[in-house]
Amino acid sequence: MFNDPLSISQTLNISEDEAKAATGNYTFTVTNISQTEPAQINQEFFDKVFGKDAVANEADFIEKIKTTIGENYNRETEHLLDHEIQHYFVDNTKITMPEAFLKTWLKNSSQGQVTDDILEKEFNSYKDSLKWDLIKNKIAEEKEIKVEGDEVREKAKQFIVEQFGGAAIAAQLGDKLNDIANNYLSGQDGKGENFMKIYNQLRQEKIMKVIKESITVTDEKVTLDEFKKLAEEHRH
Repeated sequence: MFNDPLSISQTLNISEDEAKAATGNYTFTVTNISQTEPAQINQEFFDKVFGKDAVANEADFIEKIKTTIGENYNRETEHLLDHEIQHYFVDNTKITMPEAFLKTWLKNSSQGQVTDDILEKEFNSYKDSLKWDLIKNKIAEEKEIKVEGDEVREKAKQFIVEQFGGAAIAAQLGDKLNDIANNYLSGQDGKGENFMKIYNQLRQEKIMKVIKESITVTDEKVTLDEFKKLAEEHRH
């Protein structure tokens, strides 16, 4: 059906090196066929979506859906505000940077991946990102902002629950959720990249919270299409 090693490795669930050496004929057996059909609107369905006894009838179920959608847009709104704050601090904070040194360091540490053309296009973005990191570090130092390991673990559990079905899955997993979260934070290679990712996320949230407590935020009502346009302009 195909000859490229990548497609073969994905189909046979083997490495690309093994796929390059694979020969002969293969027989596939269909063991299961899954079909999707509309669910019955009943308590069992409500419990599967939002957790046991979270809603008791169709009207409450629809209202819960509206609330969930609203919460999603609230998160998007906060995300947009975070970008506005970041741009303000970067644009209005004077930090002198050794640009020639930074360009040389980027090229030498990239193992050939950063060329002069890439530097020409991306250097300002990198410089702004570094500037924002320095600003955040200064705020965290002055406000004594810290993130504890238990906070990272709880955030990981929250992320896992949200990804795999909400409150219903949390009830099903019970104590196993702690082990799943620990495995997720350790990662397959044991380097803890997921731990650092969530750690940095929590640290950023705490820094943003401190900033927002010291500024005045004015709400502006817009249509959904206007909001999507604004969010797209700030997506990076």
